[in-house]
Amino acid sequence: MTDAPPPELADALARFERGDFAGARAEAQRRAGESDAGVAAAARALLLRLAPDPWAVRFGLLVLAALALVSGLYVGR
Repeated sequence: MTDAPPPELADALARFERGDFAGARAEAQRRAGESDAGVAAAARALLLRLAPDPWAVRFGLLVLAALALVSGLYVGR
């Protein structure tokens, strides 16, 4: 059984469920500094859910590097 999220994060979670990820991130960042450890931990957990996938970032950088290589080879001809 999972624990219910703190009521202080209800607005951030509602924004997340609506697809307003920027608003959810801003609210979670604001709540991550709370003195209540439970609220701060839940806010950090939400921020982790909103973080970009590290493998997607690596793949994107790899694609950009390949594009730069192909472009450089094409222009260098």
